[in-house]
Amino acid sequence: MKTSSVFLTGLCLYLGCLSCSTTYQKAKIIEKEGLAASLRLPSEQEIRRYGAASGQSSAPAPGGGYLMRRVVDDQSGEESALEKLDAAVLVARFRNTCERQGKVNFEFLLVASDSLQDPSWQLRFFPVLHFGDDTLALQPVYLTGEDFRNAQLEGYRRFADFERSLSRDSSYFYDRRQIEAFRERFPDTPDSVLQEHFSRKWMKRYNALRLSKKEQLRSRYISNPLADSGVRKDSTSGSGEQFVYLYRQTIPTRPGLKKFDLSLEGGIYNSRGLVCSLRSSEPITYYVSSLSTLADASLCLGGNYKEGLKALENRDFEKALEILAPYGDYNSALCYLCLDYNATAAALLEKMEQRANVCYLLSLSYARRGLKEQSREMISRAVDMEAQYRYRGNLDPEIAAIIREYKLFEQDDYSCESFL
Repeated sequence: MKTSSVFLTGLCLYLGCLSCSTTYQKAKIIEKEGLAASLRLPSEQEIRRYGAASGQSSAPAPGGGYLMRRVVDDQSGEESALEKLDAAVLVARFRNTCERQGKVNFEFLLVASDSLQDPSWQLRFFPVLHFGDDTLALQPVYLTGEDFRNAQLEGYRRFADFERSLSRDSSYFYDRRQIEAFRERFPDTPDSVLQEHFSRKWMKRYNALRLSKKEQLRSRYISNPLADSGVRKDSTSGSGEQFVYLYRQTIPTRPGLKKFDLSLEGGIYNSRGLVCSLRSSEPITYYVSSLSTLADASLCLGGNYKEGLKALENRDFEKALEILAPYGDYNSALCYLCLDYNATAAALLEKMEQRANVCYLLSLSYARRGLKEQSREMISRAVDMEAQYRYRGNLDPEIAAIIREYKLFEQDDYSCESFL
């Protein structure tokens, strides 16, 4: 029986070493081949399919993302998903997005093939935004293997057991039986005297010593802590599936923001630390449009009007409206639109000569209020007068949706930098 036990123990150690060797070789191949998770833009079909199941976060500081289909992790309570990609893949590396009320929304897909996954690994992905020389780190995404997660949870369980062992009743440190026997003979003896006389000082010292090592043991047991930020997904071993994550993000705009880039860093980790770094992804560029670029600088009426225009161009819409509202002109209406006062803007615009820029703003105000037919008519008039508004429509999602729904123009999904 003893020989059999030794044999089984040796076999388990051998298989464990073999498994470690295999995953190590796999990691080296990944590093040598320069494999990485990919970033790509979701197709319209994918947005429609997964958009209702994903949420949106705002991030004045590093923000978060949401998964395509939500599944709650029993252990962590966090949401996760595992999905297959649609067959269509966008090869474009840029997309138009827009600024609304000081915020910019954008989305992307993070895709990790099954070749990057292993039960003993945790994949960590770090999306980063680049604004020229400035950067903003978004919340990371973690894809955790089954064995890795089990080891994490075991570490937490062992540390919890240790903490419970420190939380005993203080009476444990006194010889309670002798205290009770002494109290029966001398009932007037103060408790402090009894506790001092019958104290288990060695137990107190031992417990204090263990308590002093609490943080050291925390690091030992929980060498790979559960992430306190970011998004986690617990994978299953041998799933053979791609991991697909729909990341939706809102960030505050910046003065003069016309475009920004998104890149992805990452690494493979096991219970001992970093196994290998993943190659950086090819970046995605987002071109940011703002309604403030539609301001009519020729309407300078003296006084502090120029200051109001400057505030409008710098996207300080509250200040711009305070200055320009009394004029009741095109730029006043534009300020109202920038602050989402769409009916008020329309009331001003409808009294003006229907030039191309006025029709365009009317189309936008109608679209936001669900007046699709009126919006369609106004964007058609604007394009008839000045063809460039056909391309401007790609930069404003409210109008772009009207153009798609009514199939007004041949659609070109590219940025029109002259409008940014």
